[in-house]
Order: sequence, then C-alpha cells, then structure tokens
Amino acid sequence: MEALDWLRDSLALAYEREMGQVSTSPWAVRNRYIDVVLDDSAGSMSKFWKESRCSYKDEADKARILKLLEMQRQAMLMYTSCGWFFADPSGLETLQVLKYAARALQLGQYFATDSLEEPFLQHLDGVVSNLPAQGTGRDLYLRHIKPA
Repeated sequence: MEALDWLRDSLALAYEREMGQVSTSPWAVRNRYIDVVLDDSAGSMSKFWKESRCSYKDEADKARILKLLEMQRQAMLMYTSCGWFFADPSGLETLQVLKYAARALQLGQYFATDSLEEPFLQHLDGVVSNLPAQGTGRDLYLRHIKPA
C-alpha cells in the first residue's frame, strides 16, 4: 500500500538522522532490539545497551532511543501479512495494520521535521472500500483508528 510505504520511508529518514547521532550502526541496533521485545527483563535490557554501543548521557537519552526503536517496530508491524489477505480495507485485519501505522506515526512525530499525519491521510484517500458506506482509507482512519 502506497500510504504505508510513504510512512515507512518518512520514518526511516527520521530514524537514520536521530539514531545516527548515537550509533554508527542504526539498523543493526534496530535489528538487535528484537531481543528486548522478546525479553524486557533488566538483564536483557542491560545486555542490549552494552551490545548496541549506543552513546547516551542519561535515562532521557535512553528513552529517546527506545522511542525510535519502538517507532521502527511499529513500522514493521504495519506490514503484517494478515492485514493484506482480504479484499476490503475495512476488515478487522487491515484496521489493525492501520493501528500499527498510527502508533508508528505518533512516535515518529517526535522526530519528524514536518507533520506526518496529513500527508499520510492524503495517501489513504486513494484507498477505497468496496463497501460504499465505509468510504476511503482516510475515513476508516479517522473513524476507527484515530479515536483508539
């Protein structure tokens, strides 16, 4: 879906810019983050910080890094395949994918230089439900996703 690709690319630019300030290997750090997702214990977190070699000054820096990593995780989740098996964007599975996109967008807004939501919604205008009452992807997002 074009809207998701646009959001992914926009978030990737912000991620590379921000993570590039604390790591020489931003994408390797992102890939290593799966260990934290699967085990968020203190030991796992300690190991992650040691192995990621991110430079940080304090807990606020760590929180910023984790926000960036979670933004990327949500961006990957928005490509969950079950969301794209069905013929209509108003289905539960596709709405869940849009929730992942919304969370990625929300986190990304902390790091973006421009608004992300309106351009994303413009891309969703081109997604039209087969059920006329459901409207466009924008309609679905504003009706179901944004309130959540």
